[in-house]
Amino acid sequence: MRRGVVARNLPLPLRYDENGDLRVITRPLQFEELAEAAFEQIRIYGSMNPAVVIRLLDLIAGLAPHLCRGGDRQTLLHHTQLIAQDATQITNEGDSRRIEARLQATLTALANRHDLDEPPQDGTESDVQTSRSLAQVTPEHDE
Repeated sequence: MRRGVVARNLPLPLRYDENGDLRVITRPLQFEELAEAAFEQIRIYGSMNPAVVIRLLDLIAGLAPHLCRGGDRQTLLHHTQLIAQDATQITNEGDSRRIEARLQATLTALANRHDLDEPPQDGTESDVQTSRSLAQVTPEHDE
């Protein structure tokens, strides 16, 4: 998933020819579908590999500052939650600590926005609500 996808509007479903006549109506691809395609199989098959888990978290953290649509942040938070849940299977303490550090950095990146106090314009959960619920994401660890 490239940063360009999160930083721009998704294409409209209507396609016109050079004369302005409507020629095609498509079903637009949703960001949730793109995120699912980008993360799901890699997360499932790489869940026991700390390097894969860390790379997925780094990717989400790198995308977070470029999000421009309200629901996109929630979608990436959901995938972060799934990655965190799967990562609890990793038993090596050093790997678990590195993953936990990356998880916290990813959650921080998803929570940081310049407009945190402004409600989103598309009716999705506000980033203030999202950042308040971040504490619920981190899986329990026996220490």
